[in-house]
Amino acid sequence: MTNVEEAILKTICYRDIFDYPLTVSEIHKFLVGEKANEITTKKYLEELRGRGLVDERDGFYFLAGKPELARRRVTRNALSAEKYERAYDLSQILKNIPWVKAVFATGALAAGNAGEEDDIDFMVVTEPNRVWLVRAWAYLAFMFKGLKRKRGKEEDPGKVCLNMFLSEGALTLPKGERNLFTAHEICLARPLWAKDQLQARFFAENSWVKEFFPNWELPQADKREVKEQRGTFSKLDDLARKIQLWYMESRRTRETVERDRIMFHPVDLSRKILGDFKIRFYRVTHQTEVQDEKEAAG
Repeated sequence: MTNVEEAILKTICYRDIFDYPLTVSEIHKFLVGEKANEITTKKYLEELRGRGLVDERDGFYFLAGKPELARRRVTRNALSAEKYERAYDLSQILKNIPWVKAVFATGALAAGNAGEEDDIDFMVVTEPNRVWLVRAWAYLAFMFKGLKRKRGKEEDPGKVCLNMFLSEGALTLPKGERNLFTAHEICLARPLWAKDQLQARFFAENSWVKEFFPNWELPQADKREVKEQRGTFSKLDDLARKIQLWYMESRRTRETVERDRIMFHPVDLSRKILGDFKIRFYRVTHQTEVQDEKEAAG
């Protein structure tokens, strides 16, 4: 098996975890760990199809034996488009909060794979030393409007899950957290609105994703010095942080709660998703090895 074929199978196997088939262009864009043009990608994709490892329907490619995924993707894309409009409208609430610099849709909605029961995941970017003040303000605003996902509910259709807050000085994901899962999450994040080129800056400051997706095109963005802010509001942010950490003390699990970065996930998906990915890829490549042995035996 060539390097490009292996990369194609990795790309399709990863999205298979989410029952999401891909077009040729998407496979090329998210080709895992291998640089290749779209023509070459298409060529090897068809060879894999000829060997019965990959199949296609309506322009979508998936692991063999799952033709229903093409219809499912069309349905999910339509639902996602509807939810994206709602997400955009809800994100405008955050424009009224001082210090908010950008709001991104993340998760299933950003991937175009939202179902009817899925809520709306937001990532909020703030000015430096304002993360905890913004989080408190945002939670209260959405809670009073009845728009926040209720605690303990993994799914809450149409409600907002405020699970990520970042300072604009902490846009780059730390090295210890960089993997195939987080690279996908960053590349798939969709800006709902942004100030001061935050959209381009976010992607540019996470250029490490090209280690996983060499074909991914990063936007150009001016480098800006983010100045540390001090004064009354910084002290209030420190106070808001202490109060919120005290409140969540008995509820803490694997959340990331730092001065300029808050990441709440009801379930730590990274480890589970990457484990599922390895199993799927092993099964597909093992199937290939068996086929090659049979062909060699005559």
